[in-house]
Amino acid sequence: MILGNTSVETSQEGVVFENCYNITVTGCRIDLMHTRGIKFERCMFAHVSDCTITNTERTGLAYCVAITAGSSYITINNCTFEDARHATTIGGSEGVCRYITISNCTASGMHDALFESNAMSDFVVWSGNSGTGQDWATDSEIDGIINQGGSCVVSNNVFHGVARTGILCQNMVAEGMRASDIQYSISGNTLSHVAGAATPSDGGSSISIQQGGLSRDAVEDPIGRDSMAIGGVTISGNNISDANDAGIYINGKAPFVDNVDSGNNGTNSIMKVISVTGNTIKNQFATEAYAGIRVLENADGVVKYGTIVGNVIEMDATTSGARCIELVGTPQGFAISANTTIKGDVAVHLNSAVDVSVTGNVFLETGSTGDYVNSTSATGTIVEANNLES
Repeated sequence: MILGNTSVETSQEGVVFENCYNITVTGCRIDLMHTRGIKFERCMFAHVSDCTITNTERTGLAYCVAITAGSSYITINNCTFEDARHATTIGGSEGVCRYITISNCTASGMHDALFESNAMSDFVVWSGNSGTGQDWATDSEIDGIINQGGSCVVSNNVFHGVARTGILCQNMVAEGMRASDIQYSISGNTLSHVAGAATPSDGGSSISIQQGGLSRDAVEDPIGRDSMAIGGVTISGNNISDANDAGIYINGKAPFVDNVDSGNNGTNSIMKVISVTGNTIKNQFATEAYAGIRVLENADGVVKYGTIVGNVIEMDATTSGARCIELVGTPQGFAISANTTIKGDVAVHLNSAVDVSVTGNVFLETGSTGDYVNSTSATGTIVEANNLES
């Protein structure tokens, strides 16, 4: 089936399914739709495969595939998406969309994140997808994947040239969803030439995990705004090259509340059980202070119980402020072991971290300061059995 339009000036969607079950869409081409190529609203058990959807161009609402209003058990496989805001968007309103899988799809020419899920989504899998950004140096709104809902698995995707963040998980907890139940698994992805137009405050990392906030009216939910704990983060086996800021950024900032007075901000944001294992991070070339792996704990946020093990981090130079592994603020209970760092001004910078062990690492060609491990403000630190080589 081929659906086409002569222009994108009229409010038109390609195929819309409402209150439908057991849907199969295969082998379709949909061009020049105003808002959405395919839309699912309150649907269950749908499968889309081998479709091409291009030129959905209304500002802010242009999606190749939109999964909304509590639609669940949806799979999108082996599709090609071009020239829209997002290739796929998941969430919206009127219910949480759950058990969504996007796999083996290709996205290009997007004007925002290639693939996106918002607060009203949970249990989303992105696997084997690929995509490229547009103008890496100036188009600062382009991300690879954004997950703002609940638990997700992001595996074996390939993204090149996205200008802000390769993979961003930022929990924006919706009504009835417990942040403590959230699990992020990010593994086997290949990310290159990421974050050219972004600064650290914009995201600006190949992989970024951020404590987000409460969405819509969740502040009134009995779960409570002061119990926002991400229950587990696993980042393993990813290959990152040419990142402009942090290769991997764990950002445990204080939560915020969307659409309500800022005085209602949460006060007990917790991110815990963090594993960063077996990743390769190479060729960082930012001109400002940057890091291979950065763990940040801001005011009113708690980041604790983590392992940073078996990673290879090669900085592009020994620029002042370039840290291979950096803990900022007071993260608690981290084990940093069996990593290999190459170059960088500091191999491991601990800031004011608490109860951290740095053992069995190999530090090569660290900068002229010879500052392999900076732990002057940390407490409860164990540094032993590391191999230092200038």
